[in-house]
Amino acid sequence: MDQRILEFIGDLRRAEMRISPSEALDALTASTEIGLEDRETFKSALATTLVKESRDLVTFNRIFDLYFLDLQALGEGLRKALGPEDPKIQEMLDRLTSEAGMEMDELTELLLRGEGSDMEMAIRQEGQGTGLERLMYFLQVGYFSRRIYDKFDWEAIERDLSRIMQLLESKGLDPGMIARIRNYLDLRLEAFRRMIRPHVERELERRALRQGEKLTR
Repeated sequence: MDQRILEFIGDLRRAEMRISPSEALDALTASTEIGLEDRETFKSALATTLVKESRDLVTFNRIFDLYFLDLQALGEGLRKALGPEDPKIQEMLDRLTSEAGMEMDELTELLLRGEGSDMEMAIRQEGQGTGLERLMYFLQVGYFSRRIYDKFDWEAIERDLSRIMQLLESKGLDPGMIARIRNYLDLRLEAFRRMIRPHVERELERRALRQGEKLTR
């Protein structure tokens, strides 16, 4: 996340915001203390450390939205799916998988326990090495979205989810509860998948912004 923040600060500077090295360090320190759990608190912390003049706030807000995931922008259904919206199910899954000593793929762990920001970082990491530096036109968004999508081992996640459902059935849970848990997991999996294209679209916007600032200068 520190690297992401430094890239963000770099684009703010390219947009002619004056940010000193000490202010950049303050932003890194503040982000470490606050974390990404609450997006608005995180945003306020960065704005407090980086924005010195009110006229720069518009630039800050515009570039911030290109770097850090806005769950509201993904739509109400995705936002609810990634809440997590059902802490009771989350607690039950954590307890049962822990008692069974079930080892799962890292992506499954992320799916079960990760916040939207964690998923965004995973997508960004998988995007490295896919040639995103060649992203220049909107028509390329689908191509690069598919390249990132294919780097994830979705079959491993599906296998882990099947094992979880078998575990729940072996515990004699009510069929209605089992169906509710399966729906909850399916929602999160679909939300994770659907976050890839918006990530690529934001990367395209960020590159367009850089080119626009360069032309302006």
